[in-house]
Amino acid sequence: MARVVRSVAGFRKELNIGDIFWHMTSLYGVPYEIVGPCTISAFLMDRRFGFSMVEYTHSRAGVEVTQEDSIEDLTNQHHGVFLNSADAYEYFQARTGKD
Repeated sequence: MARVVRSVAGFRKELNIGDIFWHMTSLYGVPYEIVGPCTISAFLMDRRFGFSMVEYTHSRAGVEVTQEDSIEDLTNQHHGVFLNSADAYEYFQARTGKD
């Protein structure tokens, strides 16, 4: 069974700066891709709304991308964070029926 991180507390407990994770993205609640590996470069706080933020880098089409997301968004009921690619793709397949 795939292990998925689904809370801000779980994310902060499991991951630190320099750690690697994968995450699932969705469109209108429907999963459509796994992004990763992502390397955490910083933890931030959104000053306006108080969200816990994470800054991370990942490679897309051979180009390194730096991205910031709220941890709340990465770990919500439609997404999910994974500590390894096997869990990420197992969970993705279970949710979508696709490889």
